[in-house]
Amino acid sequence: MERLNSKQLIEGIEPFTGTFDAKQPYLWIWNPLEIPPHMGISIENAYFSLKWNGKDEALNCNEMIQRIQRKGLPVLALQLDANFSVEACRNVFSLYERTVPNSITCLEPIKDLLHHKQPTKLSELLATLATKKQVRAAFGFNLAVTSIELPEYTVEDIHYYLQNRIN
Repeated sequence: MERLNSKQLIEGIEPFTGTFDAKQPYLWIWNPLEIPPHMGISIENAYFSLKWNGKDEALNCNEMIQRIQRKGLPVLALQLDANFSVEACRNVFSLYERTVPNSITCLEPIKDLLHHKQPTKLSELLATLATKKQVRAAFGFNLAVTSIELPEYTVEDIHYYLQNRIN
């Protein structure tokens, strides 16, 4: 369904049509064309995300989708072939308070949860997921495309963004 190459092209994006199995595990990519995008993860209709001003814990995915639609936010939801639970998410996210410039990004709890220690940014996580064939499907919210090329950015770009959010 989804193929990644060196340019981080995600293909086979299905537009959201009102049906979405929120019980499945998903990696959420908010504003995928911005530098940097934001990430969250969900399972069993519970959404988790680490942000510069705190974290989202066990938010209802259907309510998140309503917010996405109401605000017209561009979001990709990648259905994962991964085995974790809401309780595992609670445990991992309890170890974090918020993102910290030059230290902790929104990726940290996600890679802990997925047992992928090496990625330092989204493109590296996506490459790892693709190599392990862990992406089942891609769903697009407010994206009028079936494929998308993610912009390149550095880890320094992420920390610069986080630092500017705090100041």
